[in-house]
Parts: sequence; C-alpha cells; structure tokens
Amino acid sequence: MMDWILPLIREVSFTVWLGGLITIDCIETPARFRTPELTRAQIVAVGRQVFAAFNRAEVILGLLALSSTLLLILREDEARFIGSFRGRAPVVCICLMLILALAQSLKLRPRLAELSRKLDLADQDRSGPRFAEMRRLHRAYIAFDLLKIAAGLVALGFRSLAR
Repeated sequence: MMDWILPLIREVSFTVWLGGLITIDCIETPARFRTPELTRAQIVAVGRQVFAAFNRAEVILGLLALSSTLLLILREDEARFIGSFRGRAPVVCICLMLILALAQSLKLRPRLAELSRKLDLADQDRSGPRFAEMRRLHRAYIAFDLLKIAAGLVALGFRSLAR
C-alpha cells in the first residue's frame, strides 16, 4: 500500500546528508576562508554555527537513513538482498557515518567550540598548548568528515551496483 515511503525516507535522508557534507566541506568552508571582508574571528564564529547546525542535522538524517534501511531489511525482498555483501556494505557504511557524526557532535565539536571561544584567534601567539590541542582536534574533525564522505560514496556505489 505505502511501500514507497521507507525507500523515499532512506534515499532522501542519505542524499541530503552526503550532499550536505560535500557542500559544506568542499564548497562553503573554503569559500568562507577566501572572503577578504571577513575577519578570522568572524570566519570561526560562522563556522561554529554552521557546523553545530549541520552536526544536529547529520544525527537526525543518519538515524532516519539507518532506521528506514533496517525497517526495509525486515521486508522479504530486502532481507534476501541484505544477505549479500553488496547489501550489507551500505548498512555498514551508514552505521560508520552515524558513529563518526555522533563522535563529532558529542565530543569534538563542543571541545573545539570551547577552545575557540577562549582563544584570540587573530592576535595571539599560535604556538601555545591550547592552539596545539585545537589543531589536533580540528584535524580529527576533518579526518572524520573525510571518512564520512568516503563511506557515503562507498555506500552509494554499492547501492547503485545492487539495482
């Protein structure tokens, strides 16, 4: 009767999630840093807001993508498909993406926001230990985003091969 709703939720939530990741990481953030009218403090403040909002959206989109996928697996046709490696790979990728998004949202981003609020990003010496911690956390955040994008592209590839 309404067999189209779960696949629609799965595909839209996953597509918006992956597309948002790629857009923010590869287009919006680099453009913000190339905007000469913005100060370093403004760039960081805008970034803090953008990433906080998108982290919340990622968790919601990830939960929607994963739950709709798991509900679809309960259906007979999807259950047979998930028995294959091509069927399991997208589920594993979505789980990995969601775990990474949760780690960013609950641990990395709050700590980065706390550190950046305490630091004078424009005029202070950047060789101090708090800047070193911020750089380390920022690299981890970037690595997690790159892993999510890679996992999303792998999931997308396996989904397209399956059909």
